[in-house]
Amino acid sequence: MPSVDVTANIRLVTELGMPSNCIAYLLKSRIRIVTKKHEEFSQIVSNVKGMGFGPRKILFVQAMGALSVKKTTWRVKEQVYKRWGWSESDIRSAFRMLPLCMLVSEEKIMGVMEFLVNTMGWKSGEVAEYPYVLSYSLEKRIIPRCSVIRVLLLKGLIEEDFG
Repeated sequence: MPSVDVTANIRLVTELGMPSNCIAYLLKSRIRIVTKKHEEFSQIVSNVKGMGFGPRKILFVQAMGALSVKKTTWRVKEQVYKRWGWSESDIRSAFRMLPLCMLVSEEKIMGVMEFLVNTMGWKSGEVAEYPYVLSYSLEKRIIPRCSVIRVLLLKGLIEEDFG
């Protein structure tokens, strides 16, 4: 890991206006990106900027992490989402809201989608509109909360269309 690349990489994002808290997050959670060759790092930064992310937000760093994965990994995630009926537009929209949705494991995506769509009756597109749910624990957060919703629905305390 040539320190010259790391220095140049940090300088690049600093010159873009990335605040120190985002740089700290980048160094703490995405160190592999910072240690890439400067040309590769610059390309990732350029791609993230081209997608409309602003360097002053943590989402920029998260998008850098998602775009730095192997192209095959990215395609696998796209295919998983497409199996659930997501369009390219749905995937882009979800990525813009939560870049980490492209880093979630295939098993987790399948488990959450299976539960929300097949058990809870959500439309697949609704998950695309609220991709944050993909980052929640199925066992510790999604299932318990959905169980409460089911009880409230059964008792008539809330209406089916509460969204």
